Amino acid sequence: LRQPRVVWQLAKGLEFQKNWRMKMTPKNYLENVVLKTWDGKGTQEQCFYGFLEEFGEITGKLKKAHRDDVPEQEKQAGLKKELGDWGWYIIHLGYLRKSIDFNQQQFKPDNLQTNKKPQQVIMSISSKIGMMVNGMAEGNKQKERAAMRSLVNSFTDLSNSLGFTTEVILQANTSKLFDRMARGKMHGSGDER
Repeated sequence: LRQPRVVWQLAKGLEFQKNWRMKMTPKNYLENVVLKTWDGKGTQEQCFYGFLEEFGEITGKLKKAHRDDVPEQEKQAGLKKELGDWGWYIIHLGYLRKSIDFNQQQFKPDNLQTNKKPQQVIMSISSKIGMMVNGMAEGNKQKERAAMRSLVNSFTDLSNSLGFTTEVILQANTSKLFDRMARGKMHGSGDER
C-alpha cells in the first residue's frame, strides 16, 4: 500500500515526464526529479557518500570497458545510467549543503564536438572534488560553492566527452527513477531493479 505522499509524488513525476518541454536547469531537475524521488530520510553524509560512489561507478565502467573490450552499445548504456545517478547526487548534495544557488546556476551549454577526452575531464573532476571536500572540512562555504558550481559544469563536460547531452542523461535518469518509484523499487541494490 502506497502512502499518499508517494502517490502524489509519483503522479507529479509522471506528469512532469509526459510534459517534458521545459529547459532542464539544475532548479527544474531539483524540484521535479530530485525532491520527488528522495524519501527525505537521507543525511548530508549519506548523500556525500552516494556522490562519491556514483563518480566511482562511472570510472569503473570506463575501466572495465577498456579492459574487457565491452561492446560500445553496452558501454554507452551503462555510462548513461551512471552519469544520471551522479547528476542526481550533484544536485541533491548542492541542495542539502546549500552550496548551489538554484536561482542562478545553469548547466553549461552542451558541446558534443568537444576535444576533451573523458580521462582529462575525470582528472579535472577529481581535483574539484578535492577542492569541495577541503572547503567542507575547513567550513569554507565560498570554496565549497565554487567547487560545486564547477562540478555542475563538469557534469556537462563529462557527459559531452562520452557522447551525451546533459538533457539526454537527465531524461533517462528521470524515466528510470519514476519507473522504479511506480514499481516500489526505489531502495535496494543493483542497476536493474
